Amino acid sequence: MAGVINVILRKNASGLGLTGSYGVSARGDAEQRRFTASMGGQISHGGRALLSVDYLQREPLLGSARSWNAPNQPHQDATNGSSTPSGASFYLTGDSVHHSAADCTEKNRDANGTCIDDAARLTNLQTAFVSRSVLGHVDQNIGSVQAYADLRWTQTTQRQQMAPVQEDLMLPANHPDNKLHHDQAIYGYSVNDLGPVRDFTQTTNSYILLGLKGGLSEWDWDTHVSYQRNKSEDRLDGLIRTSAFARALYYGTYRFDGHNSANLLHAISPTLIRHASSSQTSASVHLAGPLAQLPQGALSMAVGVEAYRDRLADLPDPLLLSNQVFQFQSPSARHEDRWSSAAYMELSAPLTRRLEADLAWRMDRNQGYGRAISPKFGLKWNLSDSFSLRGTWAKGYRAPTLLQLSRPATLAATGFLLQVPNQLLPCVTSAPATDTTSFCEVRLNSVNNAQLRPETSHSYTLGMVWAPTNDIGVALDYYRIRRNNEITQLPVTYAVQNPDSYPQLFQRNARGELYAFNQQLVNLGHTDARTLDLDVRYGFDTTRYGHYALNLGVNYLMRLNREVVADTPLLHYAGYASQPRWSALAGLEWSFHDWITTANLRYTGHYRYEPYADSYESCPDYLVQLGKCNTPAFVLLDLNLAYRGIPHWMLAFNVHNALNHAPVYYGTPGTAYNPLFDDVLGRYYLFSFTYRP
Repeated sequence: MAGVINVILRKNASGLGLTGSYGVSARGDAEQRRFTASMGGQISHGGRALLSVDYLQREPLLGSARSWNAPNQPHQDATNGSSTPSGASFYLTGDSVHHSAADCTEKNRDANGTCIDDAARLTNLQTAFVSRSVLGHVDQNIGSVQAYADLRWTQTTQRQQMAPVQEDLMLPANHPDNKLHHDQAIYGYSVNDLGPVRDFTQTTNSYILLGLKGGLSEWDWDTHVSYQRNKSEDRLDGLIRTSAFARALYYGTYRFDGHNSANLLHAISPTLIRHASSSQTSASVHLAGPLAQLPQGALSMAVGVEAYRDRLADLPDPLLLSNQVFQFQSPSARHEDRWSSAAYMELSAPLTRRLEADLAWRMDRNQGYGRAISPKFGLKWNLSDSFSLRGTWAKGYRAPTLLQLSRPATLAATGFLLQVPNQLLPCVTSAPATDTTSFCEVRLNSVNNAQLRPETSHSYTLGMVWAPTNDIGVALDYYRIRRNNEITQLPVTYAVQNPDSYPQLFQRNARGELYAFNQQLVNLGHTDARTLDLDVRYGFDTTRYGHYALNLGVNYLMRLNREVVADTPLLHYAGYASQPRWSALAGLEWSFHDWITTANLRYTGHYRYEPYADSYESCPDYLVQLGKCNTPAFVLLDLNLAYRGIPHWMLAFNVHNALNHAPVYYGTPGTAYNPLFDDVLGRYYLFSFTYRP
């Protein structure tokens, strides 16, 4: 889970500016504090400077803080282990996934005697996050030329945790905790005395840009060079050193009653340190101005060239490189270096009094992939002063990034429930889902794909705009984009339907039982997406009651089809898992004297459980019986009140998710919310102030 940083982009300011905010949920948790100060002004004749500092702190939020995340589950004591012996089965109720176990400790059972899987409550809904940043800008006029420089330094720290590691192990017959006195297989043992898996990441970003710009007759030119570097250190605690744990089990030094020495636990689970860095050096030249005079106006042109050098270095902990500690992304030391360049040109011409045309051309060249040309053509027809039609056609090109050539981010770790056709059985741990499918509990690994090819696209847009006044406007646009060789993760559901095509992705143990699945970025055959966007704005003034403004944006997903492999049937995704057809955003603003009040509604439409139409992965029987095969539509309401009656100051109070909507999600088993749409904090209050000279 990544933190969000608001990069300060203002480069011109006079005097001292201050901004601060404090946020807290209605439950008194998930606090956030932020403070920004900026100072700017003239430093010489024709010269200005700006210096700004920003600090942001956000407190973490565990799953146990929200009842909807793990309903009716007591908090699990992290000092005692719990195990699911051989032959255990899943027990599913609503969104919750439990393990049925014969020897589960009494305090980890619910009222029905079912052993509780408490992973969701021990995992972060929101990470702890701290950001510090400094921004500097200076420019100086030297005759007709302006020299400028931008400097930026940002450091972020992030802490997150997930439930303790679960291990499949063989308990030796001579182990003092083995009451059966013969080798005993234990699946899904939660090593709680190691504590949750904890990840601490510190990232430092440095950026410098030096440039010159000016005018030459009627033309403007700009040239600059820049350098940006990201450096990170990642510390990971709670993973298991396999050889040390196996040795402790063999000699009986690791005990299951929770009484293990700190030295033993450190040997079993040492701190793992990973260092990584990336950098980009770039240079560009841009020139824009009138090329010729046409009867209806000037033919304008913009041209430019760009060059980039990207570098990537990654050095995992030696224990990871030697595979002594399992991690969900296969580790490797990497040092990558790549050059890229581009040239572009854009022409803008008024063909008639009411018809305008834009023509653009771009050539990209990436080391290892050759070159590609991407054209674009657009027309705007002003039928009247208030009504116009517009449309564009374009081709696009994108080469794989250095990170994509390495490996995708892992979607989940251990304990992921994968619904598979029964032909893929046996699994280490499984449970029936439907008559023809089963749930398998697997690890999701992440592997690289060095054979990735660039993706290309064709896009079309067609729209109309009606704006009779400055306060009234309606825009309706149709978008279609087709991506060929789209770089994305191979759909898991497609891979398990076609296992013979991807045998390298399925990991089985010596007994032939499926225990892991390898995720991989691939080039899909093509993706075809079509949407309709409607934007409406309406404002009016009243004599006594101020100004009102209404804004409405509606998006309808008409089609989202994917051809995973060329010449195979299309898969229809619109309206299915995490792809609602309808979404909307509506806002109402009322300005009265020194007060501004706003209300914003965000609507997310419903979507079905299945990943796509006619998928083998149909809604599981337990959800069918509960009538929960559709994640319902929902609305989030935000309210804001601002006061600007004090000179130079603005005071504001915001209520996010004012209706306190709790997530309702019928998708991935064992997951209570959808991170793409759901708000996990609940009703949230934010107080802020702004001072401008």
